[in-house]
Amino acid sequence: MRQPVPAGFGSPGGHSLNECLLACDTTDDCLYATLSATGYCRFWRQCDGGEAQDGTVAYIRNIPPVDVAGFSLEATDMKCGENATQATFQGPWGKDHTAVSCLEGCVAEDCNYVTVSNKGHCRYWSACDATVQEYASGARIFVKA
Repeated sequence: MRQPVPAGFGSPGGHSLNECLLACDTTDDCLYATLSATGYCRFWRQCDGGEAQDGTVAYIRNIPPVDVAGFSLEATDMKCGENATQATFQGPWGKDHTAVSCLEGCVAEDCNYVTVSNKGHCRYWSACDATVQEYASGARIFVKA
């Protein structure tokens, strides 16, 4: 299943590979980009790897690793499932938080896991059963060392 990013980039075409990938890297919701033979660039939150049209090439965004002392990456494209237990402090509200700021905010004694969505939503957990969930594409789970 593909989920397009709202207000896609590139209409009506004529874009280079460099323009397409640079624009994807600067768009938070863009995790995948496709570029047609005519230079039409589209962004996607999810990509099922389905067949592309003739001349269309798909690219996966390279998200740099997060380096915060005391945490390690537990899983990608997953969220905490039904059996997870939220920490006393559930995390900052809203979106657009960086993974680093989310991890640095996990200071409560019972905060053992942090989930960060591809939109920058943070949640803190004392226990986390990592499961694949709908709309988990790009989400990451970090565990306190």
